[in-house]
Amino acid sequence: MKKPPVNLTPLQMDYAVYLPAISSFYGTYIAKQRLEEFIPKDRIPAGFDRGIEGMNFLNEEEGYFTYKYGLYSAGHATLDLNKTMTKESMIQLIPPKESVITTGKTVINPIQPELKAALSSALKKKKEEKEKEQT
Repeated sequence: MKKPPVNLTPLQMDYAVYLPAISSFYGTYIAKQRLEEFIPKDRIPAGFDRGIEGMNFLNEEEGYFTYKYGLYSAGHATLDLNKTMTKESMIQLIPPKESVITTGKTVINPIQPELKAALSSALKKKKEEKEKEQT
């Protein structure tokens, strides 16, 4: 049975907001693992009952811990929407109003609902195709 994630956000209410930097490398590992077995199972520690997705602290359901703030470099963002889901779904699929991602002094709101729905649908379709191939 999975232990519930620890939400670190309310523990920081009396302090300055800490913004953990999300590297493009880190986000890509999480995004690619959603689509395929990017990281072989034998390289994931046995205690990681949520797999690599557990390292996604923006995922309130699957993260080992959660925290609603993050810092992401706009300079590293993937501008090609055909490639963004394989590299940045950790950032792109944040539930609206759940998290705040900043880049310098600019606050980036989660993507528009229509685009998010299209990206989520594409991700789901790709995952279903992968599962069919394995059966």
